[in-house]
Amino acid sequence: MGSCITSRLARCLLSLLTWIVIVPAQAADELLVYAFANGEPAVGAEVLVGGQSVGTTTSDGSLLADLGGSGARVLSIQSESGSVTQRFSAGAGQLVDAVAQLDQGAVFIDVYSQTESISERKAATEGTLVVNVEQGGAPASAQSIYVAGSGAALKTDSSGNATLTLPRGRYRTQIAEKTVNLRVVGGLTRAVSVSIAEEGETMQIAAPEIEEVFVVASFDPAGLEVSERDTANIVDTIGVELLTRFSDSDVAASVVRVPGISVQDDKYVFIRGLGGRYVSSTLNNATMPSTNPSKRTVPLDLFPSNFVSQLDIKKTFLPYMPGESTGGNLVINTKTFPDDRVLGLSLQGGYTTDLTGDTVFVDPMDGDFDAIGWDDGTRNEDPALSVISDFLSSGTAIDSQTGESFALDDYTAGELRRVGAILIKDGFDPDFESATPDAKVGATYGDLFLLDNSELGVYAAVNYSNKWSKREDGERYTYESQGEIADNFLYRQYTNTIEASGLLSVGWNVGDSTFEWNTVASRVTESQLERSIGQEGDEFQALMRQTIQWEERQYLSTQVLGSHFLDDVGSLFLEWQATVSQADRYAPDRREYDFTATQSATDPAGLKAAYDFQKANNQQSSLFRGFILEPGTIIRRYDELVDDNFDVSADLTWDVYDAGASFGQLKAGFQLIYRERDSDSALTGSTSTRFVTISCAPRICWSPMWCTPVTVATIARAASPVVRAAFPAALTLASYSLIRRWRRTATMRSSSTTALMACTTILLTPYGR
Repeated sequence: MGSCITSRLARCLLSLLTWIVIVPAQAADELLVYAFANGEPAVGAEVLVGGQSVGTTTSDGSLLADLGGSGARVLSIQSESGSVTQRFSAGAGQLVDAVAQLDQGAVFIDVYSQTESISERKAATEGTLVVNVEQGGAPASAQSIYVAGSGAALKTDSSGNATLTLPRGRYRTQIAEKTVNLRVVGGLTRAVSVSIAEEGETMQIAAPEIEEVFVVASFDPAGLEVSERDTANIVDTIGVELLTRFSDSDVAASVVRVPGISVQDDKYVFIRGLGGRYVSSTLNNATMPSTNPSKRTVPLDLFPSNFVSQLDIKKTFLPYMPGESTGGNLVINTKTFPDDRVLGLSLQGGYTTDLTGDTVFVDPMDGDFDAIGWDDGTRNEDPALSVISDFLSSGTAIDSQTGESFALDDYTAGELRRVGAILIKDGFDPDFESATPDAKVGATYGDLFLLDNSELGVYAAVNYSNKWSKREDGERYTYESQGEIADNFLYRQYTNTIEASGLLSVGWNVGDSTFEWNTVASRVTESQLERSIGQEGDEFQALMRQTIQWEERQYLSTQVLGSHFLDDVGSLFLEWQATVSQADRYAPDRREYDFTATQSATDPAGLKAAYDFQKANNQQSSLFRGFILEPGTIIRRYDELVDDNFDVSADLTWDVYDAGASFGQLKAGFQLIYRERDSDSALTGSTSTRFVTISCAPRICWSPMWCTPVTVATIARAASPVVRAAFPAALTLASYSLIRRWRRTATMRSSSTTALMACTTILLTPYGR
């Protein structure tokens, strides 16, 4: 398998390398010189590096020149007004800004890398960029100007001017359809004039003015143009600014604001109509497990919006995406490096009309930690039921003291069934209480610590919420082939949802490398009770149905990731991650039952009209004439799903060239995924068709009433682990863009997948007749 993958990967790389076009080398322009004398630009001053002339200054006193190589140099600037000489040292690809006052013999030299860290950018001096835009010889007012890295878009005033103060460095500026690469020099004001005509565009750079004030810049890392405009596929991005403005509670509520995106059941994302196995979701480029028992779709309500720095919705497939991303890929990026110190505490309360303060029916089984969404074992399966089930299925009983086994006779087996019926009859009787107001508490903390040669970023957030919802006077219908109504139900449902989550993220930025550690824990618990009344469609009898369910969904993950610039100019970039995550669904003691009226003793329409959902059944027993407990419909079910996921990946990106209007890129990487899913389920209930009088809970059975003796049946516990591993998923990507209007992309993905499935047959075993 390894040799096959290596061969395919080699052929892929060879084809991509032959596809890349060869372009002329572009000027690096590492050295920028500004010379002044007596407060005016020094025109025609000769600039020498290492004793060799590299040119003379232009009318604005500036000169751009290539340095090449690395090491110590001597810069000399000579003119009639004076001269200066200064020694400096610069590495390959580093930028050098030199501002000289020839009449005073002073020169300021700033050497910096194009791939600066946040602390280096914060310590840099600022320069001012003044942009004047003209169209047809007149000032172009309200013209949008976007400067990459500033995090904001500018608009020109009535005079066609816009001013922005930036840390020194190179910036890509977008004005209408024109893209301009500008360089800001610390302590200088550069005036840039852009003339937009009908038949062409020209640019002129005016003479700078010396500033007297030097301030420390504030770096804004927001740059959504990187993920949207410069991508090789179709991407929609929601940044932290929009997430803050929307104030959505979770990712599921945020993504629906993107065109072509919908969410099913308030959890599962659909991209342009495709969902399920056609859409994937990743957390910081790592695949995630799912709490869904029947598919791998990730529920997005588990991820609060205050954990997220950016959402990317990718609508076309590229090789670095997971293989199940044919319909699209949602990328969730968590927060790590805050711009400034963040310390917040939020308290929210909510009131829902016709719900808050009103009487609701709730689960009668109440544990000590239900308020935080954690079952303390109150809903665990009774161990005696498991023992009885084992005895009845084997036909023998074992003495725990002597180990001796005894065959069960009919009388003993009957008594065991009777005991099982008594054990499962409790907990079906709903309680009634007042719905509390909604409550939500959240706390966040983040800070950036500047160390000697590095910086440490910390971000932490915790959330808790408790809210109620209801579906009132809902109607359910099913139809026969002739169009006639079969099932006809009126139902009411109350749900108490408890959410608790936490994020801890630590990042370390040192030199050209960044390391991060992220840990996420999120839980959503729903306690739901539904009561239905109406007509069933088989024999058109009156029916009363009730379902009680407690469901806990949990997501846990810890992740280590890093990114590195491997050369001085930032053209070679490596990023990697290793993630361990687990999703768990725990649904203990789901309780269901059906009561039906014999021989249509109760009119279904009259029952629907008279039934009061806010009352216990024993308070309106006159409505239930001739009702019996339907055989095989009283059920107690216990489910647990554990989905483990291990993900390791690395991507290497090479910017082959970048000429501003056009650029070429080559990307290669691998991904290794190991998944294991284990599901356990147990069910107990009635299978008897005999009817005898027994003692029942007062609000479920009504006297006189004929009830089933509720004999015990079990479903054998099923363990169904599914293991999938890819060794490895190798990808390559080459992208070439020309004048930002045309893009050619060649992609290839080579993956090898091994699937192993182990399933246990689920068998329903009835006991007794």
